[in-house]
Amino acid sequence: MDFKAFIFLLFILLLQDIPVHCAKESRGSGKARMNLHGNPHGNQHGNPHVNPEIENVASCPEILGKRNWGGRDPFKVFYTILPVEYVIIHHTFTTGCYMGSQCVPIVKELQNFHMDELEYNDIAFNFLIGCDGSIYEGVGWHRRGNHTYGYDNRSIGIAFIGNYNNFSPTQVSVEAAKHLIECGISNNELSKDVKVYAARQVESTQSPGLHLLNNMRTWPHFVEH
Repeated sequence: MDFKAFIFLLFILLLQDIPVHCAKESRGSGKARMNLHGNPHGNQHGNPHVNPEIENVASCPEILGKRNWGGRDPFKVFYTILPVEYVIIHHTFTTGCYMGSQCVPIVKELQNFHMDELEYNDIAFNFLIGCDGSIYEGVGWHRRGNHTYGYDNRSIGIAFIGNYNNFSPTQVSVEAAKHLIECGISNNELSKDVKVYAARQVESTQSPGLHLLNNMRTWPHFVEH
């Protein structure tokens, strides 16, 4: 098979939502692992600031890349077709965190739980946000998470670290989420008429907590459902 034919076949497989395997190694359960943090545009971290395909860098907040917080390689990667239609907001049901030394262990623990106990391919969310407004890359842009049944292949999932049944989100974390959504719109990751939902609006869950839901009702792009 010549090079052009190979590239065409690879493109067709991606459109059919078939995972692309880059490197395999054995695992106890027999599942294949893939040592891939990046995205179709050649970015090693899924961070808008280093993605050569993203033009409106100034519109994007700082995102702590997966390798920077010590994230694990995914078992498999599935890509979404851009731009995606929805943003689904969750919370993590954990304690809140106000600095990297508090947030990083929580994010790592969530990834371990999702991959080892729930047998997901990676951490469930595309991004996570601490109470201090810090944004942590999960699966990142244009890749499918495992956060909301029926919406995973047409949405990104953003999780606020904490339990917002118990307290209100900080203003800085709310602004970080809004900034992240606008970054996605500016760079064609999200549809210009993207719809923002709380997870509890589209599935049976308490997430993202009543306090956060009430705050979301004032957000741009939020849709009552």
